[in-house]
Amino acid sequence: MVKKVAHHFLSSGVITLTLTRLNVHLYTIVAGSVVGYLTDTIIDRVGHSKVGERLDRNSLTHSILTAPTIGILLGLGSSIFLNHGFALVLAGFLAGVCHLLADSLTEAGVFAPFSRRRLCSLPFDDWLLNLALSMFGGLLLAYGFLASRF
Repeated sequence: MVKKVAHHFLSSGVITLTLTRLNVHLYTIVAGSVVGYLTDTIIDRVGHSKVGERLDRNSLTHSILTAPTIGILLGLGSSIFLNHGFALVLAGFLAGVCHLLADSLTEAGVFAPFSRRRLCSLPFDDWLLNLALSMFGGLLLAYGFLASRF
């Protein structure tokens, strides 16, 4: 499986870059990253089941319909307590999509209606894939903060 760290870096990088382009406050970007972290965590905790000796994804959370919906619902729930609802809903949606993008690069792919889809068939624990996703997310995160006008 793509490591949790790679999921979190990729989601946080995309969320930070997107929200800084929307000129939101720093605390909204931090809150958006927390929504992204929670989205990734829920997708992985609920969406894996043990089959024999290995973990397998299920369609409950690793579907192109349900993963973004989980993020949107978490963003809506968070926006009740904070004032920047649209930014948090967008952050949740982006985290769900980023999670699916990362998982679609592996052998198991993600669930589309009536089938599984994948962009390529890299092994589950490919260290190069995890490193590349983590570095790409880290670069997006750094660029988002360096290019911002806080």
